[in-house]
Amino acid sequence: MLTLPGSTIEQEARFTTVRFPRGALQGGRLYYCRHETPQFVWHPPFLSHANGAAGIASFTIAVPDPAKEIAQYEKILDAAGTIAADGSARISLGTATLELLTPAVLHTTLGSLACDPADADGQKRDAYMAMVTIRVRDITSAQDVLQRGGFSFEQRGDRLIVPAAEAMNCPIAFSG
Repeated sequence: MLTLPGSTIEQEARFTTVRFPRGALQGGRLYYCRHETPQFVWHPPFLSHANGAAGIASFTIAVPDPAKEIAQYEKILDAAGTIAADGSARISLGTATLELLTPAVLHTTLGSLACDPADADGQKRDAYMAMVTIRVRDITSAQDVLQRGGFSFEQRGDRLIVPAAEAMNCPIAFSG
């Protein structure tokens, strides 16, 4: 139940979700979520963040065979992906991008910022969520918020990346 600011009426946010079965895709579970009451989720005061977050820019998943995995997403999304010279693959998710990298390319790209490929029980994983990138309105403001919050980060190209060690074993990047 939720009471929006300026109201005294409790209302319920509702969603319809469809979840793909475990194992249908590597690196995590996929589900679709339709907001039945978007006015409660996308309420303007709730959309303002000190770090300037404006949306998700990309999800990065480590998988052994990005070309094989992107073919699954192409079927599900009815959209074409692309495969780069290094074997990584990408597909558009509307305003965000899904990026699939091999663990080797991921560790070459992120180095010490990368997540540990072991799960919470210490078991090695072949596929895993490797990074989420948040699009921000102003990268300087995001940097200031990270510093005030005591987070370490490195600037890589146009992104500020908080290391996995400080973000529940999954780096969080901020890009302008």
